Amino acid sequence: MVKNIKILVIDDDKGIRQILQQFLEEQCGYFVDLANDGASGLELFKNGKYDLSIVDIRMPGMDGIEFLGKVKIFDPNAIVIMMTGVPNGDSMLETMFNDGYTYIAKPLSFKRLKNVIEKAIETRKQNLAK
Repeated sequence: MVKNIKILVIDDDKGIRQILQQFLEEQCGYFVDLANDGASGLELFKNGKYDLSIVDIRMPGMDGIEFLGKVKIFDPNAIVIMMTGVPNGDSMLETMFNDGYTYIAKPLSFKRLKNVIEKAIETRKQNLAK
């Protein structure tokens, strides 16, 4: 179990936020902060130090792609994992074009999510060590 990892979860669906928080804290041992939209998530990101963010692509107001673009200006080493309930090639291409780490489809596979997070944390450590 990885300790002292801080994750920001941004999703407009309260149920998804709560399920992710419970899984990430209780099953994985991470610290988790929650936001219900991209704008409030961006404020949390700017005021906190996160190892990675898990962000819904489609949200009212500032969507996940816009959040990703703003975060990368603020911190080029930020790791952002995008979530989508409507996976398609456009979502994947937009995520990669905007330097997102990867994207995962809803409904979420917790096993896959845990593996993606572990790889993302290693990637971040390698990037910061350069």
